[in-house]
Formats: sequence, structure tokens, C-alpha cells
Amino acid sequence: MQFGVQMVFQNYNGEVSDAQVYEEDINLGLLAEELGFDALWPVEHHFENYSSALTILSF
Repeated sequence: MQFGVQMVFQNYNGEVSDAQVYEEDINLGLLAEELGFDALWPVEHHFENYSSALTILSF
């Protein structure tokens, strides 16, 4: 069995900068890798004003 983490990269209510959201979620992804998770699953936000899966995967 494999386990993964869904990565949302969402800035709820604009309370922090988009850069901070990306930095925190990338750090969570790195931590998941260190902890032995098998995959990271980015979400695709259709018709919304924030990140896409391709942008996230480019990091």
C-alpha cells in the first residue's frame, strides 16, 4: 500500500502572502518525503484565482 499527501496551495482569505503559502506547502511536501510518503498530489483549481497543478509541479 502506498500513501500520499494532497497539496492544496490555497491562500484562505488572503491572510498571508502567496509566497508564504507556497513556501509553507513546499516545506510540508519536503517533510512528507522525509517521513516516507510515496506521493504528493497537487490539486487543480478550475476557475479560481490561485495556483494550478502545473505551476506547483514546476518547483
